[in-house]
Amino acid sequence: MDRQELAQKWQDFMEVYEYDNKAIAVAEAFPNDRSLWVEYEHIDNWDSDFLDYVLKNPAWSFRVAEDSILENLPVDLKERVEAYHLPIHFRIKGTPKDKMVIIRNIRHEHVGKFVGIDGLVRRATEVRPRLVSGAFQCTRCGYVTRIKQEGLKFMEPQFCDPDQGGCGKSINQTSFKLLVDKSVFIDDQYLEVQEEVEGARGGAQPQSLSIVLEDDLVGTALPGDRVRINGILAATQRRRGSEKITKFEIHLDGISVERDKTDYDAIQFSDEEKEMIKELSTDPDVSIRIRDSIAPQIYGYTEVKDALALQLFGGVEKIQGGGTKLRGDIHILLIGDPGTAKSQLLGQIAKIAPRGRYASGKSASAAGLTAAAVKDEGTDGRWTLEAGVLVLADRGTACVDEMDKMSAQDRSSMHEAMEQQTVTVAKAGINATLRSRCSMLGAANPKKGRFDEFSTPVDQIEMPPTLLSRFDLIFPMTDKPGDNDGSIAEHILSVHEVGAAMAQKAHHSLPAEIDPDILERKINIIRPAIPTEFLRKYVAFAKEECNPILTTEAKGRIKEFYLGIRKKGEASGSAVPITARQLEAIVRLSEASARMHLSPVVRAEDVDRAVGIMQYYLIKLASDGSGGFDMDRVMSDYSHKQRSAAVELRNIIVELIRSEPDGAPLEKILNEAESRQFDRMEAQRTLDKLSENGEVYKGRGNKYRLPGGR
Repeated sequence: MDRQELAQKWQDFMEVYEYDNKAIAVAEAFPNDRSLWVEYEHIDNWDSDFLDYVLKNPAWSFRVAEDSILENLPVDLKERVEAYHLPIHFRIKGTPKDKMVIIRNIRHEHVGKFVGIDGLVRRATEVRPRLVSGAFQCTRCGYVTRIKQEGLKFMEPQFCDPDQGGCGKSINQTSFKLLVDKSVFIDDQYLEVQEEVEGARGGAQPQSLSIVLEDDLVGTALPGDRVRINGILAATQRRRGSEKITKFEIHLDGISVERDKTDYDAIQFSDEEKEMIKELSTDPDVSIRIRDSIAPQIYGYTEVKDALALQLFGGVEKIQGGGTKLRGDIHILLIGDPGTAKSQLLGQIAKIAPRGRYASGKSASAAGLTAAAVKDEGTDGRWTLEAGVLVLADRGTACVDEMDKMSAQDRSSMHEAMEQQTVTVAKAGINATLRSRCSMLGAANPKKGRFDEFSTPVDQIEMPPTLLSRFDLIFPMTDKPGDNDGSIAEHILSVHEVGAAMAQKAHHSLPAEIDPDILERKINIIRPAIPTEFLRKYVAFAKEECNPILTTEAKGRIKEFYLGIRKKGEASGSAVPITARQLEAIVRLSEASARMHLSPVVRAEDVDRAVGIMQYYLIKLASDGSGGFDMDRVMSDYSHKQRSAAVELRNIIVELIRSEPDGAPLEKILNEAESRQFDRMEAQRTLDKLSENGEVYKGRGNKYRLPGGR
């Protein structure tokens, strides 16, 4: 198709859909508005063969389209636009999902073609100006020559053109000065877009593609945003030193950028699947089936799996007046003995959860978890904003293992991400706030290897109480000999038996010693009640379509439970048995239960399920040993008992020092504490803790003093 024919086709198309009038509106607003946006489906409906030609020859077609736009403007508007030496950009948007190309499927035949991709912005460089039309002044005669710049190579005049009034001298006889104020610049930015994790199942590493954005497209996407980008796939020849080689690097010259409005657009639902999802939601045992679909190869942990199932669905995010937000995502921490399948549970949730991400605190820094500003030599040494796991898991679940192995600095970076659900980066001139609206599932091991139910979590885990308090639920997972050992052993052996039998069956027939019927029953035990892929779609559909509201009955039940426990702490000197954080956690768990059933309202049974999980958590971690609860065991360095004991122990030391100038002996301190109705072992633990924190000093002969020589 020659230029004249192509220009006429564009003119005819724009007249049919009145894009010629829109072009006039753009020209009137130029340069504040510099793009004419055209819908993909309009071209397709008008002439599908013409669209096919445009997709195969995008660079040529768009150049002619931009020239056609300019030529068909009224004379005054045409002169107005030409004065800026910039075109009115022709941009196509709205590429259908089925016409998009998955990043990992891009091949050599796509080079030079119109390509639409979708994915997650992994990082974005700073916006910098790029020269597109340089005004060069001859230093001998002063004549100004304008040179259009193509690509990244800087081009300057080779001679001062005598036909246009120049002196005719070559670059060897004169020099040229770039007049910055008379030259034309556009903004320039690089993105790295990573394909959705959903497109790279089975442990494959998600692949990325570099995007070049220009002019009014820059700044339209930040790391963590999910975008659809249309552009022209370009190839750049690689070099080995100064030598060119036959391999090429690819990137996408962006034509349009559209941020996804639908949070779970990456997961597609057929009409049949929607009906299956709605049918499953009516099953009275749906909560049990979902629980049994979470790591069925792991025996037991019923309450923990119930909580993880609710975490997948999450509560409802609320936006209050003034833009204040209340998070709906549920944070859970698993702590306990080695070998209790914590890491396996995290891996399973990362696979089931839409946009699930897994990281190990042992190998992840603060920048890897939140975000970082790094200098990227691959993009002219610009500072690049790179998203971490919590940002990439936006609207999903971040599973962070080995949290106790992280450094204190790395852990401190997670406070904002967990509560405000944002990540703020201020470095190297970059000041940005990214979104991290995700649930967090963490796992940690005790410092001494085994979890001690009689000690506080703060004493056992290398995590500050301020971070622990941000978890809605904390579950200890202990390994103790008991009545279930036989069932656990049988389950583990069955898992190994089934795994080996399935591997054998894939290549050979089963041995005669193996009963196929018994084997099938064992397979059914460890097979998820709901297939993982369908469960992921069920969760995504529920989170997208269902935002349950608390009924009066539900609010009454939550309030009754909360106040009933709070009353236990009303007596003078009593511990705080429950706080407002747990109240909000119950609300989130109740909403998650309603979502699990695709219910528009939170029912009484949803509250009962949430309260049951909260009671299990309080009994396991906040029990004070006398039938009550003490949240200071979870949220503070000292439990209520320890705090009372600490005050008394300091008083005892002061009293003993009056008669013991060299320091209060340990034995006398413990004897006096015991006489004041304090448990001797508890007093010893509290004294050790005071010594570790520097609140008392331990000298020779197990003699203690207070700071300041008292």
